Amino acid sequence: MARRIEGRQVSLAGARDKPAQIDAEAARRSTAFHLGMPAFPQIAGRIDGTSASPVPG
Repeated sequence: MARRIEGRQVSLAGARDKPAQIDAEAARRSTAFHLGMPAFPQIAGRIDGTSASPVPG
């Protein structure tokens, strides 16, 4: 009987901690960081009728 109560207390504690775990995971996933790679507009050539930039190659 004591093991059942102990197991339920552990389960209840885990259930109470779950919302904080979900919030922490959401915060980690929404944090963006720069990988040091150039964005497409930075590397692509552009022709707008007045000037032309060659595509790096």
